[in-house]
Amino acid sequence: MQKKSKFISLNTKTILLLSFIFVFLLLGTVGVLRIVMLDRFLTIEKTQISDHMTRTQNTIQEKIDNLNKLAFDWAVWDDTYTFIDDHNSAYTEANLVPEVFINLDIDSMIFINDQGEIINAQTINDDTQTLAPILQELRDFITSSDILNNTDPGFQVIGIVPLPQGPMMIASSPILHSNGDGPVRGNMIIGFTIDEAYINSLRDQLKLDLNILTLDQSRLTDQQLNETSLDITVLSSDRISASIYNRDVFGVPIIKITINTDRSIYNVGVDGITRVAIYI
Repeated sequence: MQKKSKFISLNTKTILLLSFIFVFLLLGTVGVLRIVMLDRFLTIEKTQISDHMTRTQNTIQEKIDNLNKLAFDWAVWDDTYTFIDDHNSAYTEANLVPEVFINLDIDSMIFINDQGEIINAQTINDDTQTLAPILQELRDFITSSDILNNTDPGFQVIGIVPLPQGPMMIASSPILHSNGDGPVRGNMIIGFTIDEAYINSLRDQLKLDLNILTLDQSRLTDQQLNETSLDITVLSSDRISASIYNRDVFGVPIIKITINTDRSIYNVGVDGITRVAIYI
């Protein structure tokens, strides 16, 4: 009877040991899956939202590049070269009308002669679809900038400028003959405001939950002034956010772009690992 008891005890110990090893391996497998696989899913998730941000910034830059092309096309044109000198009404009636602003999808056009005088400066009123004088704050920016008295045929200002009413994309180009010859007769500026209507159009175009915040540049911290990288934050088990600062023509942060998205990729990974653990 004693030998049998010892045999049963040994058998029980073996089963317990094997059970312990099995549980240890199971937990280890699940642990490795969670550490390795979830980290991989998190990397994919961050790459995806980073791609969304790159796409958003590229779309904004494409708009700025388009303004630059427009400014060059209009400024390097014999008709504009003549208009700066004689202010002829034929040019005004054919080109400086609401329909042109709407078709080009721009807000403002400013013409400056070689004496640094603003001879024509108009903006379109989105509500009435009529032209009006540009904002005084935009005029103040122009008169204090290097654009006003530029005589360099290669000089341009391209980017975003801060205005109290909101940031504006601008592109300036020297006014030359159609063949690119000078001398520089003046400078031309085309502008487009980053307003709520534009932000909404970006959301619709990119199919993203994004927001653009105009920064109070007088209150920027040293960290914000020096920040150049993308900041990714996990908000919850279902949402993740990414934000980045875009800078104005002076190199100062002017807008903060934020994108929020669901964590579908990560949660698929969590669900898959959970199912594997159950199956095992």
